[in-house]
Amino acid sequence: MKYLKLRGNLMTQGSNISFPKGLISLDLSHNDIKEWPWGISNTSAQALRNLNLSNNAITGLLHIPSLQSLMKLALGQNTISTIIVEGTIPLEILDLSGNNLSELPNLTHVAASLETLDVSSNQIHKVNSTAFTHMQHLKNLKIQG
Repeated sequence: MKYLKLRGNLMTQGSNISFPKGLISLDLSHNDIKEWPWGISNTSAQALRNLNLSNNAITGLLHIPSLQSLMKLALGQNTISTIIVEGTIPLEILDLSGNNLSELPNLTHVAASLETLDVSSNQIHKVNSTAFTHMQHLKNLKIQG
């Protein structure tokens, strides 16, 4: 199995799920997940390239583990206020729209490959002058709202 869609199933967590090896795309959007699904780690999801956790109930501080193949991460429409990336992730697309971010998160661990960043519809009041220093490949930035 390469693609798995579990959207809209009233799931509250993803930590009890055992994901098949070789999974490339996982859609957990439109559920009631409240934190990072710890069943998704570098050991359990080595091939995972696309992860959609948008429209869930993820709140507050979100720790994102190192996922060496992840290229697209959708976290929009949650209530995340802080993001901590715990290792290098080769993300090209990061959607953080519609959350409770008040400042641009430290994206040093994903900056080298990031091409699209969406932080629109947040409560961002200031952007650090060095926020985009390492984002050499950034082509699309959505920050309005």
